[in-house]
Formats: sequence, C-alpha cells, structure tokens
Amino acid sequence: MNIDEDFRQKILVNLSKDSDTKLKGLNRKKRNASQLRLYNTKDIYTEIGCDCILFLFCKGENMARRMLFNMSDCILKTTIKIGAREGMESVTARKIADVCDVTDATVFVYFKNKQNLLLQAYRYVFDWTNNIIEKFIENSLRDNTLTDEKWNVFFGKLVENVDNAKYFCNYRYSGRCVSDVKPTKKQIDICKNIITKKSLKNTLSDNDYAVIWGNIIESVAYYVIQVADGRLANSIQKYELIRELLFNGYRQ
Repeated sequence: MNIDEDFRQKILVNLSKDSDTKLKGLNRKKRNASQLRLYNTKDIYTEIGCDCILFLFCKGENMARRMLFNMSDCILKTTIKIGAREGMESVTARKIADVCDVTDATVFVYFKNKQNLLLQAYRYVFDWTNNIIEKFIENSLRDNTLTDEKWNVFFGKLVENVDNAKYFCNYRYSGRCVSDVKPTKKQIDICKNIITKKSLKNTLSDNDYAVIWGNIIESVAYYVIQVADGRLANSIQKYELIRELLFNGYRQ
C-alpha cells in the first residue's frame, strides 16, 4: 500500500494521559503488552478515537495496522474515483472525508498534502496497470495465446475498472509531476518477446524497449477509456481490433 513514508514509520499511536488512565482498567498482562507496542508516533488518536485505538491495541498490533492501512486504501481509492470522474482540481479533502467518514484533517494525517495525495494515487494506478498488463502478456506468451479469447476477458476487466485508466490519463495530462519510473528488466524482456519482426528486433536497444512498454501502457489506458465512454463499441469485435492495433505491428 502506498502511503506517506513518514506516516509509515509512525503507524502506531501514542496514547495520551487520559488513555493511559483507561489502560489501568485492563489486566496487567494486557496493559503491559499494549504499552510495549507504543512507538514515537503522531498523536492521531484524536482523529480515530481513543477508545477504538485502545480496543485495537488490546486485540493486537496487527488489527491496529489493518485499520490504519484500510483507511489509507479508502482515501486513495476515493481520490482515484473523484480524480477520474471530475478531474484533479475537483479532488478535495472534504469530498474524500465525506466518503471515508472521517474528518478533513485525517486525510492529511496519511498524506502530507494534496500534491502528495494525488501523486500517491497516480503511483497506485500506475503500479496496478503495469502489473496487470505484465502478468497478462507474460502468461499469454508462455502459453502462446496472445491472440485468443483470453484477451477479451482481460480487456473487459480493464473496462470495468475504467476509473484507474481515467485517473492515470487525467493526472498525466494535468501537467503535474510524473515519476520517472523506468520499466523493469522483466518488462523489457516481455517487450523483446512480443516483437518478432526481425527487421525491428535487430535495431532496438533496451531504451527503445522501455519506450515501447510505456506506449503499450498508455495506449491500453486510452482504448479502455474509449470503450467505457462509448466512443468505441463495447464488443468482442472492437476488443480484437484493439489487440490488433496494439500488438500486431510488432509481430511477423
């Protein structure tokens, strides 16, 4: 899960004097176990609720972590939904807080500021898109089924998650900072296996393959949006057309 690194290091919560008093109501074994889990962290118990944090620490550190990471996930996914449907400028702490049922201030406990939140949401959809496309192409090449009906199922899944594609494109076109993330060696190797035309293969460097991978990611996102918005028919025929446009130019 992508959350602000400072908060990652401070994920557990200090208890105030008031909450320490409440700990005295617990049996000694539970109280000591709870106190041992405390770290030098932000006092966010005021946002989440002291009683809730006490309950979580008594139940165990893992439950506390799950709750905090789940809130981060809710904030990110809400940011993506708003940014995809209304644009980057329409993403506000108030809108996010309303959906996640927290205060405005809680949003920026998890993320430093709006710019950081938008960037982390972009990285979330960037990683999701890269990973799902990488797995599909890798499995297809292994089974030699890049051109069969599995593509239609795969592309349909992307259309169902069109908010990810829209946020990806909206963020990039907004002129905001885009991390210079290079394709992994595995992704470059996948590109090398996609391209079977000898006239192309013999002239390409790793940098060329990196550009091709980036083009595949951006093109897939573009076509997903065209289908989801009805500019291309949501049909098997159009899915197959998109597959042809994306891959057949590289193949014998």
